[in-house]
Amino acid sequence: LQSNNNNNNNILVVDAGASGLKLTRLHQTTNGMLFQKAHHTLSTISGPALLKLLAQHVATQFERQSRIPRGEVWESKKARTKLLREAERVLLGSANSSLSFTIDGLYEGMDCHVNVSKPRWDMMTAPLLRPVQAKLQQMVTDNDNNNNKIDTVLCAGPWVSLLDATIKNMFPAVKRETVIPEEAVVMGCAIQAALSTKDLHLVCPTPTLRVPVSPVNISITPPQNDHVVLIPIGAPLPCRVTHALSQPAKLIARSEDDVVLAELNDIAEETVMTLELSVEGQLSIQFPGEPIVTI
Repeated sequence: LQSNNNNNNNILVVDAGASGLKLTRLHQTTNGMLFQKAHHTLSTISGPALLKLLAQHVATQFERQSRIPRGEVWESKKARTKLLREAERVLLGSANSSLSFTIDGLYEGMDCHVNVSKPRWDMMTAPLLRPVQAKLQQMVTDNDNNNNKIDTVLCAGPWVSLLDATIKNMFPAVKRETVIPEEAVVMGCAIQAALSTKDLHLVCPTPTLRVPVSPVNISITPPQNDHVVLIPIGAPLPCRVTHALSQPAKLIARSEDDVVLAELNDIAEETVMTLELSVEGQLSIQFPGEPIVTI
């Protein structure tokens, strides 16, 4: 991403790790900093869920082939452990082709030879992928305008190949980058080591980084209440905060002279307001289901 900074203003990170699927939307500011715009975690497509789905299907097919009562193989702790271990090996090595299971002595001395075709596996995982498609669509459309289109999709994690078709359909013309899981761990350790030893030239070409900050305090003042500072003076930009509101209030920029930025009068019930102060000094206000207002 560093080699094409000008073309990576909005980045979608898809991390399909063992604990779940993490979707993160990043915005690269004019000074090169990455600002997190949104983040969601879905546990439905976690590693254990995929392994269990595949292992149970293979156990069922093996029972049919061997004329064993349904559910008996999966109830065996020893057989279940072998199935899950083989499912992990097969998924990590053959995610884009047919899945071939070979287990010697799976149950009562009987060997297991089961093939799961790619179309069959796609059909099995479809219910797990539907929430992912909906969440991806939400992250793309929420608060979207011409300046917020996704420029790059960065994929990582051992199960990310399951999302290849979904990502290609949703972002046909977007640059895609994939991080090899084994290399991702090494890269992360190297960066952490550089930060720990303060050897910053290993992390960024320029050790000195000038970060723009908020020149004023941005506060909210409900009627008959003291003001609450939402974005303090000196806060690094861009800065994004949320605040719960249940009554009308005024948004004020406090420095030497207080300046009323906005009057929030149409607050009849409890809601959540999102404020974002950009590097350029533009303040954006948004309420759920409402368009963004920029000051």
